[in-house]
Amino acid sequence: MLIRTTFISLCLAGSGCASVLGFVAGANLHDAEPQKAANPLAGEQIMYRVTSRDSILQNVSHPECTTWPIHDEYVVRATPGEICVDSAVKYSVAPAYGGQRRAPTWALVGDGDATTQLKLRDVHESRQIGTCTHGSTTYQVWEQDVTGCAPNAGTLTDKSTKLAIRVATPAVKYNIAAWTFQ
Repeated sequence: MLIRTTFISLCLAGSGCASVLGFVAGANLHDAEPQKAANPLAGEQIMYRVTSRDSILQNVSHPECTTWPIHDEYVVRATPGEICVDSAVKYSVAPAYGGQRRAPTWALVGDGDATTQLKLRDVHESRQIGTCTHGSTTYQVWEQDVTGCAPNAGTLTDKSTKLAIRVATPAVKYNIAAWTFQ
């Protein structure tokens, strides 16, 4: 009850629910900064590579970690009939917690917020790839590879100017990868 009351108070006080949820979830819930790319319908895949969205991993440096760099990567391939995503996502696990986590729920979002739910077809079990020490705490670094496709029912056309991979929860929506087309 105390946590819920505190959360509601912080949201109402103007801290922003996304910021509070990000702190609680340990993730950066702000939209990813779009990167410039060619529309993947032209035949080339596009990639989005950025420092992990995990709040602990965003605040560590090379000397503190046994594996480096710690990036999330998303690769998109598309045809007029299908859009596919291959990804490798890193996250931290605090001491005394298990490293496995649920498969993500992602959607592909195009111009005008045309949205298609990504159907995951290959979610590899997470694996520990290293550790990072932040302050006096050592966190495990885990990676999860996820592959999925969705029908391209107008989400991406040859005239599209943007594409994003979006996470949606009951409380917040945010883009984890985004592109604007040249």
